[in-house]
Amino acid sequence: MELQRTQSIRINPNKISHKIPYPRVLWTEHGYYIPADVSCNYDPLFHVGGYCVQDDTDMFIEHIIRPFCFKPLKVLDLCAGKGGKSTQIISIIERGSLLISNNPNSAEIQVLSHNLITWGKSNCIVTQNCVHDFAFLPGFFDVIIVDETCLSRKDVHSDSILQQVWKNLTPGGLLVFCSSSQVHSQLYPFIQTHQAESVPVPLKADWNISEDTSQQVFSYTVHSSNHGVPDKTVATIRKLHGTIFEPPQRAPSSPIQIVPKKNKLRFSHLITNYASIVYERTPNVLWSFSKDYRKLLMNVYAHCTVIHAGIPLVEIHGNKLNPLPGLAWANSFNDEVLPSLDIDCNTAFHYLQKKELSLPDAPKGWVILRYNNIPIGFIKNNGKKISNPFPHEWSLDSEICEKNIWSICE
Repeated sequence: MELQRTQSIRINPNKISHKIPYPRVLWTEHGYYIPADVSCNYDPLFHVGGYCVQDDTDMFIEHIIRPFCFKPLKVLDLCAGKGGKSTQIISIIERGSLLISNNPNSAEIQVLSHNLITWGKSNCIVTQNCVHDFAFLPGFFDVIIVDETCLSRKDVHSDSILQQVWKNLTPGGLLVFCSSSQVHSQLYPFIQTHQAESVPVPLKADWNISEDTSQQVFSYTVHSSNHGVPDKTVATIRKLHGTIFEPPQRAPSSPIQIVPKKNKLRFSHLITNYASIVYERTPNVLWSFSKDYRKLLMNVYAHCTVIHAGIPLVEIHGNKLNPLPGLAWANSFNDEVLPSLDIDCNTAFHYLQKKELSLPDAPKGWVILRYNNIPIGFIKNNGKKISNPFPHEWSLDSEICEKNIWSICE
């Protein structure tokens, strides 16, 4: 008898808290196997950060990093792809941590940015840079992930990347290297020529993961349960000695404008953690970002191509504040500031398609739309017409047949 083909998803625990009726991915807390013939593109919760589709082999990164999350970490996902590993990392790192999620590929960078905004965390910077562009942060990161499978042909060879990114690790920091092939031939000589050691990872017997300890390198090959997904080999090495990061004494010039504290109180009702900084990058668009890394943010803007940092909150028009979708998706959103309206699955999908909506029960003014108690976005009701301000660049295909719409929560 042929087993049912599957794909794997990972739930955003800050948005979906109830039990999912599917088999678990054993090495991650929120991963599940769902039927392969189900299209997540037809589920509105997929498009607002409720969950993501991610290979089960990539989810092993959580098991490696979680033991070190007892303190704030500074993490660089150097080859982030579309953000599967980045959204997983930002779900488990402690308050006060920072993630820089980088992808030099212009064809994927906007997808990466969108996925991280929908995930709802403000302690993340998304960049589009090459490895050498991070030279201004020697000894800064506690964890660096290098996924060789996400490198494009234009990227430098992974051996060269390891040499360069090693300088960015703090002493005691971890470099997690992922590859579709065996890693010993690359990592053994690297460990011998650098002050480094290979780090073992505990496994459970029922996991479909093979351990290889040859050449003093602990590596782990994760065998996928999904049809057509290649195995992935992962190894972790620790930096024993090196440079400790020293921040610049003066912040460099930067294209962002930090909102003064006295003015920030005007926006404090929007988010529950208004101690985070609020900044303006483009005229009249306000973002929130982790206050612990204010000076670093300005430094990154001065050296890197920053796609976004934190969460977009509102657009200012005179004395009026127009809420942006990122505010609805933010984990820190104070959802008591506006009235809300519960909608069904089809209406949620139509909203994301930027279609006209008929909502006779909608209150006047700005309204939060909720589906399954998860904020989807905002509408504005002037009493005669309901405006759907969902951005054109993020809107879904309007030709999708309504009978195909479904949800993981139903």
